[in-house]
Amino acid sequence: MRKLIVNTIRKEKYKFILITIISIFVWVYGLLFPYLNAELIDNLTKLKSMNIVLRIIYTIILLTLLNMVLSYVLNMQMAKLKLKFTYQIIYDVTEHLKRVFILFFSDYKPVYLSQRIYNDSNSLITFFLDNYLRFFTNLGTILFSFYMLFTINFKIFICSLVSIPFFLILYNYLKSPLYKWNLILKESQNKFFTSLSEQYIYIKDIKTNGSFNQSSKLLNSTFSKLLTNSINANRVAHLFYSLDGIITLLLQSVILVLGSKSILDGHMTIGQFTIILSYYSMIIECIKYYLNFGKSYQETKVSFNRINELYSVKKEHNGTKIIENINSVSLNDINYSYTYKNKKEPYIIKDFNYKFEKDKIYIIRGHNGSGKSTLIDIIIGLLSENLSGNVKYNNINIKEIDLYELRKRNIAVVQQFPNLMSDTVLSLFNYSDNTKENIKLIKNQIKELGLMGLFYNNHFDLDKFWFKKISELSGGENQRIAILHALLKRPSLLILDEPSSALDSDSVNELINILELNKLDTITIIVTHDERLFTICDEIINIDYNRTNSLLKTSS
Repeated sequence: MRKLIVNTIRKEKYKFILITIISIFVWVYGLLFPYLNAELIDNLTKLKSMNIVLRIIYTIILLTLLNMVLSYVLNMQMAKLKLKFTYQIIYDVTEHLKRVFILFFSDYKPVYLSQRIYNDSNSLITFFLDNYLRFFTNLGTILFSFYMLFTINFKIFICSLVSIPFFLILYNYLKSPLYKWNLILKESQNKFFTSLSEQYIYIKDIKTNGSFNQSSKLLNSTFSKLLTNSINANRVAHLFYSLDGIITLLLQSVILVLGSKSILDGHMTIGQFTIILSYYSMIIECIKYYLNFGKSYQETKVSFNRINELYSVKKEHNGTKIIENINSVSLNDINYSYTYKNKKEPYIIKDFNYKFEKDKIYIIRGHNGSGKSTLIDIIIGLLSENLSGNVKYNNINIKEIDLYELRKRNIAVVQQFPNLMSDTVLSLFNYSDNTKENIKLIKNQIKELGLMGLFYNNHFDLDKFWFKKISELSGGENQRIAILHALLKRPSLLILDEPSSALDSDSVNELINILELNKLDTITIIVTHDERLFTICDEIINIDYNRTNSLLKTSS
Protein backbone atom coordinates (compact mmCIF):
# COMPACT_ATOMS: atom_id res chain seq x y z
CA MET A 1 0.00 0.00 0.00
CA ARG A 2 2.84 2.40 0.85
CA LYS A 3 4.43 1.53 -2.48
CA LEU A 4 1.15 2.49 -4.18
CA ILE A 5 1.22 5.95 -2.56
CA VAL A 6 4.89 6.49 -3.47
CA ASN A 7 4.24 5.53 -7.11
CA THR A 8 1.26 7.90 -7.18
CA ILE A 9 3.47 10.81 -6.04
CA ARG A 10 6.20 9.98 -8.57
CA LYS A 11 3.76 10.48 -11.45
CA GLU A 12 3.33 14.15 -10.44
CA LYS A 13 6.76 14.70 -8.86
CA TYR A 14 7.49 18.10 -10.48
CA LYS A 15 4.22 19.63 -9.33
CA PHE A 16 4.79 18.05 -5.95
CA ILE A 17 8.25 19.69 -5.71
CA LEU A 18 6.80 23.08 -6.79
CA ILE A 19 4.10 22.90 -4.12
CA THR A 20 6.72 21.99 -1.53
CA ILE A 21 8.90 25.02 -2.41
CA ILE A 22 5.93 27.43 -2.33
CA SER A 23 4.75 25.95 1.00
CA ILE A 24 8.18 26.51 2.54
CA PHE A 25 8.17 30.20 1.47
CA VAL A 26 4.67 30.72 2.90
CA TRP A 27 5.80 29.10 6.15
CA VAL A 28 8.91 31.29 6.43
CA TYR A 29 6.79 34.40 5.84
CA GLY A 30 4.38 33.39 8.61
CA LEU A 31 7.32 32.80 10.94
CA LEU A 32 8.92 36.23 10.33
CA PHE A 33 5.75 38.34 10.25
CA PRO A 34 5.36 38.68 14.08
CA TYR A 35 8.98 39.86 14.33
CA LEU A 36 8.48 42.54 11.62
CA ASN A 37 5.26 43.62 13.32
CA ALA A 38 7.03 43.95 16.68
CA GLU A 39 9.83 46.02 15.10
CA LEU A 40 7.21 48.39 13.66
CA ILE A 41 5.48 48.80 17.05
CA ASP A 42 8.76 49.44 18.94
CA ASN A 43 9.89 52.02 16.36
CA LEU A 44 6.53 53.80 16.65
CA THR A 45 6.60 53.87 20.46
CA LYS A 46 10.20 55.09 20.59
CA LEU A 47 9.72 57.51 17.63
CA LYS A 48 13.24 56.77 16.34
CA SER A 49 12.88 57.48 12.64
CA MET A 50 10.00 57.69 10.16
CA ASN A 51 12.28 56.32 7.43
CA ILE A 52 12.83 53.11 9.39
CA VAL A 53 9.07 52.81 10.00
CA LEU A 54 8.32 53.27 6.28
CA ARG A 55 10.93 50.70 5.28
CA ILE A 56 9.36 48.16 7.63
CA ILE A 57 5.86 48.96 6.28
CA TYR A 58 7.03 48.61 2.66
CA THR A 59 8.70 45.30 3.49
CA ILE A 60 5.53 44.03 5.18
CA ILE A 61 3.33 45.12 2.23
CA LEU A 62 5.67 43.58 -0.36
CA LEU A 63 5.96 40.27 1.49
CA THR A 64 2.22 40.15 2.16
CA LEU A 65 1.35 40.69 -1.52
CA LEU A 66 3.87 38.05 -2.58
CA ASN A 67 2.47 35.69 0.05
CA MET A 68 -1.09 36.26 -1.26
CA VAL A 69 -0.08 35.41 -4.84
CA LEU A 70 1.86 32.32 -3.80
CA SER A 71 -0.94 31.18 -1.48
CA TYR A 72 -3.40 31.36 -4.39
CA VAL A 73 -1.05 29.34 -6.63
CA LEU A 74 -0.50 26.87 -3.78
CA ASN A 75 -4.22 26.36 -3.13
CA MET A 76 -5.03 25.86 -6.82
CA GLN A 77 -2.19 23.40 -7.40
CA MET A 78 -2.95 21.58 -4.17
CA ALA A 79 -6.61 21.14 -5.15
CA LYS A 80 -5.60 19.70 -8.56
CA LEU A 81 -3.00 17.43 -7.02
CA LYS A 82 -5.42 16.20 -4.38
CA LEU A 83 -7.96 15.17 -7.01
CA LYS A 84 -5.33 13.54 -9.25
CA PHE A 85 -3.75 11.61 -6.37
CA THR A 86 -7.16 10.50 -5.08
CA TYR A 87 -8.20 9.28 -8.53
CA GLN A 88 -4.90 7.45 -8.97
CA ILE A 89 -5.47 5.50 -5.75
CA ILE A 90 -9.07 4.75 -6.82
CA TYR A 91 -7.87 3.67 -10.27
CA ASP A 92 -5.11 1.41 -8.95
CA VAL A 93 -7.35 -0.28 -6.38
CA THR A 94 -10.10 -0.74 -8.99
CA GLU A 95 -7.63 -2.22 -11.50
CA HIS A 96 -6.40 -4.59 -8.79
CA LEU A 97 -9.95 -5.70 -7.90
CA LYS A 98 -10.73 -6.35 -11.58
CA ARG A 99 -8.15 -9.14 -11.39
CA VAL A 100 -9.27 -10.89 -8.20
CA PHE A 101 -11.59 -13.91 -8.05
CA ILE A 102 -15.05 -12.91 -9.25
CA LEU A 103 -16.79 -14.44 -6.22
CA PHE A 104 -15.07 -11.81 -4.04
CA PHE A 105 -17.72 -9.32 -5.21
CA SER A 106 -20.58 -11.46 -3.91
CA ASP A 107 -19.69 -10.22 -0.39
CA TYR A 108 -19.99 -6.52 -1.33
CA LYS A 109 -22.72 -4.35 -2.77
CA PRO A 110 -21.39 -2.21 -5.67
CA VAL A 111 -22.52 1.12 -4.16
CA TYR A 112 -20.95 0.31 -0.80
CA LEU A 113 -17.69 -0.77 -2.41
CA SER A 114 -17.37 2.24 -4.75
CA GLN A 115 -18.19 4.74 -2.00
CA ARG A 116 -15.82 3.04 0.42
CA ILE A 117 -12.95 3.20 -2.09
CA TYR A 118 -13.64 6.87 -2.95
CA ASN A 119 -14.01 8.09 0.64
CA ASP A 120 -11.01 6.18 1.94
CA SER A 121 -8.78 7.24 -0.98
CA ASN A 122 -9.81 10.87 -0.50
CA SER A 123 -9.16 10.72 3.26
CA LEU A 124 -5.77 9.11 2.70
CA ILE A 125 -4.55 11.67 0.14
CA THR A 126 -6.02 14.66 2.00
CA PHE A 127 -4.22 13.59 5.16
CA PHE A 128 -0.93 13.09 3.33
CA LEU A 129 -0.94 16.37 1.39
CA ASP A 130 -2.08 18.36 4.41
CA ASN A 131 0.62 16.94 6.63
CA TYR A 132 3.65 15.68 4.71
CA LEU A 133 5.39 19.09 5.04
CA ARG A 134 3.37 20.74 7.78
CA PHE A 135 4.38 18.05 10.24
CA PHE A 136 8.02 19.20 9.97
CA THR A 137 7.43 22.95 9.49
CA ASN A 138 5.31 23.02 12.65
CA LEU A 139 8.17 21.36 14.50
CA GLY A 140 10.44 24.11 13.13
CA THR A 141 7.88 26.72 14.24
CA ILE A 142 7.85 25.32 17.79
CA LEU A 143 11.67 25.32 18.03
CA PHE A 144 11.97 28.85 16.57
CA SER A 145 9.17 30.17 18.81
CA PHE A 146 10.70 28.62 21.92
CA TYR A 147 14.03 30.21 20.98
CA MET A 148 12.36 33.64 20.70
CA LEU A 149 10.61 33.17 24.06
CA PHE A 150 13.88 32.05 25.65
CA THR A 151 15.73 35.17 24.45
CA ILE A 152 12.95 37.55 25.59
CA ASN A 153 11.64 36.06 28.88
CA PHE A 154 12.95 32.91 30.55
CA LYS A 155 9.94 32.44 32.89
CA ILE A 156 7.47 32.47 30.03
CA PHE A 157 9.76 30.07 28.13
CA ILE A 158 9.68 27.56 31.04
CA CYS A 159 5.90 27.93 31.42
CA SER A 160 5.42 27.17 27.72
CA LEU A 161 7.79 24.21 27.85
CA VAL A 162 5.98 22.63 30.79
CA SER A 163 2.63 22.73 28.94
CA ILE A 164 3.59 20.19 26.26
CA PRO A 165 3.35 16.97 28.41
CA PHE A 166 -0.27 17.79 29.32
CA PHE A 167 -1.29 17.73 25.67
CA LEU A 168 0.62 14.48 25.02
CA ILE A 169 -1.10 12.77 27.96
CA LEU A 170 -4.48 13.93 26.63
CA TYR A 171 -3.86 12.41 23.19
CA ASN A 172 -2.51 9.15 24.58
CA TYR A 173 -5.62 8.78 26.73
CA LEU A 174 -8.09 9.28 23.87
CA LYS A 175 -6.36 7.78 20.79
CA SER A 176 -7.94 4.30 21.11
CA PRO A 177 -11.55 5.54 21.44
CA LEU A 178 -10.96 7.96 18.52
CA TYR A 179 -9.83 5.13 16.23
CA LYS A 180 -12.57 2.75 17.33
CA TRP A 181 -15.47 5.15 16.80
CA ASN A 182 -14.15 6.51 13.53
CA LEU A 183 -13.95 2.97 12.13
CA ILE A 184 -17.52 2.24 13.23
CA LEU A 185 -18.73 5.61 11.85
CA LYS A 186 -17.14 5.07 8.41
CA GLU A 187 -18.74 1.63 8.07
CA SER A 188 -22.12 3.06 9.13
CA GLN A 189 -21.84 5.86 6.55
CA ASN A 190 -21.05 3.40 3.73
CA LYS A 191 -23.96 1.12 4.69
CA PHE A 192 -26.39 4.05 4.92
CA PHE A 193 -25.49 5.37 1.47
CA THR A 194 -25.75 1.84 0.07
CA SER A 195 -29.26 1.57 1.51
CA LEU A 196 -30.13 5.04 0.18
CA SER A 197 -28.90 4.16 -3.34
CA GLU A 198 -30.95 0.98 -3.32
CA GLN A 199 -34.10 3.05 -2.82
CA TYR A 200 -33.52 4.34 -6.38
CA ILE A 201 -31.91 1.24 -7.90
CA TYR A 202 -34.91 -0.91 -6.96
CA ILE A 203 -37.57 1.78 -7.44
CA LYS A 204 -39.41 -0.32 -10.05
CA ASP A 205 -39.62 -3.31 -7.68
CA ILE A 206 -40.71 -1.07 -4.80
CA LYS A 207 -43.52 0.44 -6.89
CA THR A 208 -44.49 -2.90 -8.48
CA ASN A 209 -44.80 -4.70 -5.13
CA GLY A 210 -46.05 -1.67 -3.18
CA SER A 211 -43.23 -2.27 -0.67
CA PHE A 212 -42.85 1.39 0.32
CA ASN A 213 -42.99 0.70 4.06
CA GLN A 214 -40.56 -2.21 3.90
CA SER A 215 -37.98 -0.23 1.89
CA SER A 216 -38.39 2.75 4.25
CA LYS A 217 -37.82 0.50 7.26
CA LEU A 218 -34.51 -0.67 5.79
CA LEU A 219 -33.43 2.94 5.18
CA ASN A 220 -34.55 4.02 8.67
CA SER A 221 -32.67 1.11 10.22
CA THR A 222 -29.34 2.02 8.61
CA PHE A 223 -29.87 5.71 9.43
CA SER A 224 -30.62 4.87 13.08
CA LYS A 225 -27.28 3.03 13.34
CA LEU A 226 -25.51 5.91 11.56
CA LEU A 227 -27.05 8.44 13.97
CA THR A 228 -26.07 6.45 17.07
CA ASN A 229 -22.51 5.91 15.89
CA SER A 230 -22.17 9.53 14.76
CA ILE A 231 -23.23 10.78 18.21
CA ASN A 232 -20.74 8.46 19.93
CA ALA A 233 -17.90 9.51 17.61
CA ASN A 234 -18.71 13.20 18.13
CA ARG A 235 -18.91 12.71 21.89
CA VAL A 236 -15.34 11.38 21.97
CA ALA A 237 -14.13 14.16 19.63
CA HIS A 238 -15.86 16.86 21.73
CA LEU A 239 -14.28 15.51 24.91
CA PHE A 240 -10.91 15.69 23.17
CA TYR A 241 -11.39 19.35 22.11
CA SER A 242 -12.90 20.42 25.45
CA LEU A 243 -9.96 19.16 27.51
CA ASP A 244 -7.60 20.71 24.97
CA GLY A 245 -9.39 24.08 25.35
CA ILE A 246 -9.20 24.01 29.16
CA ILE A 247 -5.44 23.36 29.13
CA THR A 248 -4.91 26.17 26.58
CA LEU A 249 -6.96 28.69 28.57
CA LEU A 250 -5.05 28.05 31.79
CA LEU A 251 -1.65 28.45 30.11
CA GLN A 252 -2.66 31.64 28.26
CA SER A 253 -3.77 33.18 31.54
CA VAL A 254 -0.35 32.51 33.09
CA ILE A 255 1.44 34.03 30.06
CA LEU A 256 -0.68 37.21 30.21
CA VAL A 257 0.07 37.70 33.91
CA LEU A 258 3.84 37.16 33.52
CA GLY A 259 4.05 39.35 30.39
CA SER A 260 2.08 42.23 31.88
CA LYS A 261 4.28 42.24 35.00
CA SER A 262 7.48 42.33 32.90
CA ILE A 263 6.23 45.36 30.91
CA LEU A 264 5.30 47.22 34.09
CA ASP A 265 8.73 46.43 35.58
CA GLY A 266 10.45 47.75 32.43
CA HIS A 267 12.02 44.41 31.53
CA MET A 268 10.11 44.08 28.26
CA THR A 269 8.90 46.37 25.46
CA ILE A 270 5.37 46.29 24.05
CA GLY A 271 6.78 45.03 20.74
CA GLN A 272 8.51 42.16 22.54
CA PHE A 273 5.28 41.34 24.36
CA THR A 274 3.45 41.11 21.00
CA ILE A 275 6.21 38.75 19.83
CA ILE A 276 5.66 36.58 22.91
CA LEU A 277 1.89 36.53 22.39
CA SER A 278 2.27 35.75 18.67
CA TYR A 279 4.87 33.04 19.06
CA TYR A 280 3.13 31.50 22.06
CA SER A 281 -0.06 31.38 20.00
CA MET A 282 1.96 29.67 17.27
CA ILE A 283 3.25 27.12 19.81
CA ILE A 284 -0.31 26.43 21.00
CA GLU A 285 -1.55 26.13 17.41
CA CYS A 286 1.29 23.73 16.58
CA ILE A 287 0.59 21.63 19.67
CA LYS A 288 -3.10 21.59 18.75
CA TYR A 289 -2.07 20.61 15.25
CA TYR A 290 -0.14 17.63 16.60
CA LEU A 291 -3.12 16.68 18.77
CA ASN A 292 -5.42 16.98 15.75
CA PHE A 293 -2.78 15.14 13.78
CA GLY A 294 -3.13 12.32 16.26
CA LYS A 295 -6.92 12.36 15.86
CA SER A 296 -6.67 12.65 12.05
CA TYR A 297 -4.04 9.92 12.03
CA GLN A 298 -6.42 7.53 13.78
CA GLU A 299 -9.18 8.43 11.27
CA THR A 300 -6.80 8.03 8.32
CA LYS A 301 -5.43 4.81 9.75
CA VAL A 302 -8.95 3.41 9.41
CA SER A 303 -9.03 4.48 5.74
CA PHE A 304 -5.50 3.14 5.14
CA ASN A 305 -6.36 -0.24 6.62
CA ARG A 306 -9.61 -0.49 4.64
CA ILE A 307 -7.85 0.40 1.36
CA ASN A 308 -5.02 -1.99 2.22
CA GLU A 309 -7.56 -4.73 2.93
CA LEU A 310 -8.91 -4.40 -0.62
CA TYR A 311 -5.48 -4.00 -2.21
CA SER A 312 -4.26 -7.12 -0.39
CA VAL A 313 -6.99 -9.37 -1.84
CA LYS A 314 -5.20 -12.13 -3.71
CA LYS A 315 -5.28 -11.85 -7.50
CA GLU A 316 -6.61 -14.74 -9.55
CA HIS A 317 -4.07 -16.81 -11.42
CA ASN A 318 -3.52 -15.86 -15.07
CA GLY A 319 -1.17 -17.82 -17.32
CA THR A 320 1.23 -16.55 -19.98
CA LYS A 321 0.57 -18.65 -23.07
CA ILE A 322 -1.08 -16.87 -26.00
CA ILE A 323 -3.53 -18.78 -28.20
CA GLU A 324 -4.15 -17.42 -31.68
CA ASN A 325 -7.27 -19.46 -32.47
CA ILE A 326 -9.48 -21.77 -30.41
CA ASN A 327 -9.94 -25.15 -32.07
CA SER A 328 -11.40 -27.04 -29.11
CA VAL A 329 -12.45 -26.64 -25.47
CA SER A 330 -12.33 -29.76 -23.29
CA LEU A 331 -13.87 -30.17 -19.84
CA ASN A 332 -12.61 -33.23 -17.97
CA ASP A 333 -14.00 -34.49 -14.62
CA ILE A 334 -15.38 -31.06 -13.71
CA ASN A 335 -16.75 -30.66 -10.18
CA TYR A 336 -17.89 -27.31 -8.84
CA SER A 337 -19.69 -25.94 -5.80
CA TYR A 338 -20.14 -22.41 -4.46
CA THR A 339 -19.00 -21.33 -1.00
CA TYR A 340 -21.40 -19.33 1.17
CA LYS A 341 -20.15 -17.78 4.43
CA ASN A 342 -17.06 -20.04 4.36
CA LYS A 343 -19.28 -23.10 4.01
CA LYS A 344 -19.23 -25.23 0.87
CA GLU A 345 -22.60 -25.70 -0.81
CA PRO A 346 -23.57 -29.00 -2.52
CA TYR A 347 -22.07 -29.55 -5.97
CA ILE A 348 -23.91 -27.69 -8.70
CA ILE A 349 -21.75 -29.47 -11.30
CA LYS A 350 -20.34 -32.94 -10.72
CA ASP A 351 -18.35 -35.35 -12.89
CA PHE A 352 -18.95 -33.32 -16.02
CA ASN A 353 -17.07 -34.21 -19.22
CA TYR A 354 -17.44 -32.64 -22.63
CA LYS A 355 -15.50 -31.44 -25.65
CA PHE A 356 -16.49 -28.46 -27.79
CA GLU A 357 -14.98 -28.26 -31.29
CA LYS A 358 -14.80 -25.56 -33.95
CA ASP A 359 -17.19 -25.54 -36.94
CA LYS A 360 -19.98 -26.70 -34.63
CA ILE A 361 -22.98 -25.08 -32.94
CA TYR A 362 -23.94 -26.34 -29.46
CA ILE A 363 -27.19 -25.79 -27.58
CA ILE A 364 -27.17 -25.88 -23.77
CA ARG A 365 -30.61 -26.35 -22.27
CA GLY A 366 -31.90 -26.95 -18.76
CA HIS A 367 -34.27 -25.58 -16.17
CA ASN A 368 -33.44 -22.51 -14.05
CA GLY A 369 -30.79 -23.20 -11.43
CA SER A 370 -29.47 -26.28 -13.21
CA GLY A 371 -26.01 -24.71 -13.67
CA LYS A 372 -26.06 -23.37 -17.24
CA SER A 373 -24.53 -19.98 -16.32
CA THR A 374 -22.03 -21.66 -13.99
CA LEU A 375 -20.96 -23.96 -16.82
CA ILE A 376 -20.39 -20.99 -19.15
CA ASP A 377 -18.34 -19.21 -16.46
CA ILE A 378 -16.20 -22.34 -16.03
CA ILE A 379 -15.66 -22.62 -19.79
CA ILE A 380 -14.32 -19.04 -20.06
CA GLY A 381 -12.24 -19.40 -16.88
CA LEU A 382 -14.14 -17.05 -14.56
CA LEU A 383 -14.62 -19.68 -11.85
CA SER A 384 -11.38 -21.27 -10.69
CA GLU A 385 -12.02 -21.31 -6.93
CA ASN A 386 -13.61 -24.54 -5.64
CA LEU A 387 -13.14 -26.07 -9.10
CA SER A 388 -11.69 -29.53 -9.58
CA GLY A 389 -10.96 -31.16 -12.91
CA ASN A 390 -9.34 -29.74 -16.04
CA VAL A 391 -10.43 -27.18 -18.60
CA LYS A 392 -8.29 -27.20 -21.75
CA TYR A 393 -8.12 -25.00 -24.83
CA ASN A 394 -6.46 -26.78 -27.78
CA ASN A 395 -5.33 -29.41 -25.23
CA ILE A 396 -3.53 -26.71 -23.22
CA ASN A 397 -4.53 -26.44 -19.55
CA ILE A 398 -6.42 -23.23 -18.90
CA LYS A 399 -4.04 -22.46 -16.00
CA GLU A 400 -1.19 -21.98 -18.49
CA ILE A 401 -3.13 -19.60 -20.78
CA ASP A 402 -3.30 -15.80 -20.59
CA LEU A 403 -7.06 -15.72 -20.13
CA TYR A 404 -7.33 -11.93 -20.20
CA GLU A 405 -5.79 -11.85 -23.67
CA LEU A 406 -7.79 -14.92 -24.75
CA ARG A 407 -11.11 -13.33 -23.80
CA LYS A 408 -10.12 -10.02 -25.35
CA ARG A 409 -9.09 -11.48 -28.72
CA ASN A 410 -10.88 -14.80 -29.15
CA ILE A 411 -14.03 -14.97 -27.02
CA ALA A 412 -17.31 -13.07 -27.31
CA VAL A 413 -20.12 -13.53 -24.78
CA VAL A 414 -23.58 -11.98 -25.20
CA GLN A 415 -25.51 -11.99 -21.92
CA GLN A 416 -29.30 -12.19 -21.87
CA PHE A 417 -29.31 -8.72 -20.27
CA PRO A 418 -26.07 -7.14 -21.56
CA ASN A 419 -24.22 -4.39 -19.68
CA LEU A 420 -22.53 -2.36 -22.40
CA MET A 421 -19.87 -0.06 -20.96
CA SER A 422 -19.83 2.81 -23.43
CA ASP A 423 -21.24 6.28 -24.04
CA THR A 424 -22.80 6.00 -27.51
CA VAL A 425 -23.45 2.99 -29.73
CA LEU A 426 -20.70 4.06 -32.15
CA SER A 427 -18.11 4.52 -29.39
CA LEU A 428 -18.80 0.91 -28.30
CA PHE A 429 -16.95 -0.21 -31.42
CA ASN A 430 -13.72 1.54 -30.33
CA TYR A 431 -14.13 4.56 -32.57
CA SER A 432 -13.26 7.69 -30.60
CA ASP A 433 -14.51 10.00 -33.37
CA ASN A 434 -18.22 9.80 -34.15
CA THR A 435 -17.76 10.35 -37.89
CA LYS A 436 -19.58 9.09 -40.99
CA GLU A 437 -16.33 7.50 -42.19
CA ASN A 438 -16.23 5.25 -39.12
CA ILE A 439 -19.89 4.30 -39.62
CA LYS A 440 -19.06 3.37 -43.21
CA LEU A 441 -16.24 1.07 -42.04
CA ILE A 442 -18.58 -0.75 -39.64
CA LYS A 443 -21.31 -1.09 -42.28
CA ASN A 444 -18.78 -2.66 -44.67
CA GLN A 445 -18.00 -5.28 -42.02
CA ILE A 446 -21.73 -5.88 -41.50
CA LYS A 447 -22.19 -6.49 -45.23
CA GLU A 448 -19.11 -8.73 -45.38
CA LEU A 449 -20.46 -10.98 -42.61
CA GLY A 450 -23.99 -11.03 -44.06
CA LEU A 451 -25.56 -9.24 -41.10
CA MET A 452 -27.63 -6.64 -42.98
CA GLY A 453 -30.93 -8.51 -42.56
CA LEU A 454 -30.65 -8.52 -38.77
CA PHE A 455 -29.67 -4.88 -38.32
CA TYR A 456 -31.47 -3.19 -41.21
CA ASN A 457 -35.10 -4.32 -41.48
CA ASN A 458 -38.67 -3.18 -40.82
CA HIS A 459 -38.20 -3.63 -37.07
CA PHE A 460 -34.70 -2.19 -36.59
CA ASP A 461 -32.59 0.37 -38.43
CA LEU A 462 -29.05 0.58 -37.08
CA ASP A 463 -28.47 4.02 -38.64
CA LYS A 464 -30.90 5.51 -36.13
CA PHE A 465 -28.79 4.31 -33.20
CA TRP A 466 -25.17 5.26 -33.96
CA PHE A 467 -25.20 8.46 -31.88
CA LYS A 468 -27.71 7.27 -29.31
CA LYS A 469 -26.62 6.89 -25.68
CA ILE A 470 -26.31 3.27 -24.51
CA SER A 471 -28.31 4.22 -21.41
CA GLU A 472 -31.25 5.28 -23.66
CA LEU A 473 -31.59 1.87 -25.36
CA SER A 474 -34.45 -0.50 -24.56
CA GLY A 475 -33.70 -4.06 -23.43
CA GLY A 476 -34.25 -5.44 -26.94
CA GLU A 477 -32.15 -2.73 -28.61
CA ASN A 478 -29.40 -3.29 -26.04
CA GLN A 479 -29.34 -7.03 -26.76
CA ARG A 480 -29.29 -6.52 -30.52
CA ILE A 481 -26.35 -4.08 -30.29
CA ALA A 482 -24.53 -6.57 -28.03
CA ILE A 483 -25.02 -9.32 -30.65
CA LEU A 484 -23.59 -7.02 -33.35
CA HIS A 485 -20.60 -6.16 -31.16
CA ALA A 486 -19.91 -9.87 -30.58
CA LEU A 487 -20.23 -10.85 -34.25
CA LEU A 488 -17.97 -8.05 -35.51
CA LYS A 489 -15.30 -9.29 -33.11
CA ARG A 490 -15.14 -12.47 -35.23
CA PRO A 491 -14.37 -14.65 -32.19
CA SER A 492 -13.11 -18.24 -32.14
CA LEU A 493 -15.57 -18.94 -29.31
CA LEU A 494 -19.01 -17.30 -29.47
CA ILE A 495 -21.37 -17.71 -26.49
CA LEU A 496 -24.96 -16.45 -26.64
CA ASP A 497 -27.29 -16.50 -23.64
CA GLU A 498 -30.98 -16.53 -24.74
CA PRO A 499 -30.15 -14.44 -27.86
CA SER A 500 -33.69 -14.65 -29.27
CA SER A 501 -35.52 -13.52 -26.11
CA ALA A 502 -36.00 -9.92 -27.32
CA LEU A 503 -36.11 -10.50 -31.09
CA ASP A 504 -39.13 -10.67 -33.39
CA SER A 505 -39.71 -13.80 -35.51
CA ASP A 506 -38.12 -12.39 -38.68
CA SER A 507 -35.02 -11.32 -36.73
CA VAL A 508 -34.75 -14.77 -35.10
CA ASN A 509 -34.71 -16.32 -38.58
CA GLU A 510 -32.02 -13.83 -39.65
CA LEU A 511 -29.96 -14.70 -36.55
CA ILE A 512 -30.28 -18.41 -37.34
CA ASN A 513 -29.00 -17.81 -40.90
CA ILE A 514 -26.13 -15.64 -39.65
CA LEU A 515 -24.97 -18.20 -37.06
CA GLU A 516 -25.05 -21.00 -39.62
CA LEU A 517 -23.28 -18.84 -42.22
CA ASN A 518 -20.49 -17.92 -39.78
CA LYS A 519 -20.03 -21.26 -37.97
CA LEU A 520 -16.79 -22.18 -39.77
CA ASP A 521 -13.67 -21.76 -37.61
CA THR A 522 -15.93 -20.91 -34.67
CA ILE A 523 -17.18 -22.75 -31.60
CA THR A 524 -20.72 -21.46 -31.09
CA ILE A 525 -22.46 -22.17 -27.76
CA ILE A 526 -26.07 -21.07 -27.32
CA VAL A 527 -27.88 -21.20 -23.98
CA THR A 528 -31.56 -21.25 -24.89
CA HIS A 529 -35.02 -22.78 -24.50
CA ASP A 530 -36.05 -21.52 -27.96
CA GLU A 531 -36.56 -24.63 -30.11
CA ARG A 532 -36.31 -22.54 -33.31
CA LEU A 533 -32.56 -22.39 -32.72
CA PHE A 534 -32.31 -26.18 -32.35
CA THR A 535 -32.59 -26.55 -36.14
CA ILE A 536 -29.02 -25.32 -36.69
CA CYS A 537 -27.26 -27.01 -33.77
CA ASP A 538 -24.90 -29.94 -34.15
CA GLU A 539 -25.19 -31.10 -30.55
CA ILE A 540 -27.62 -30.47 -27.68
CA ILE A 541 -26.42 -30.58 -24.08
CA ASN A 542 -29.28 -31.28 -21.69
CA ILE A 543 -28.40 -30.15 -18.19
CA ASP A 544 -30.58 -31.81 -15.56
CA TYR A 545 -29.91 -31.41 -11.89
CA ASN A 546 -30.31 -34.77 -10.19
CA ARG A 547 -30.93 -34.01 -6.52
CA THR A 548 -29.80 -37.47 -5.49
CA ASN A 549 -26.26 -37.49 -6.83
CA SER A 550 -25.85 -33.89 -8.11
CA LEU A 551 -24.88 -35.20 -11.54
CA LEU A 552 -25.01 -33.18 -14.74
CA LYS A 553 -26.17 -35.52 -17.49
CA THR A 554 -25.30 -34.72 -21.08
CA SER A 555 -26.69 -36.01 -24.34
CA SER A 556 -26.19 -35.21 -28.00
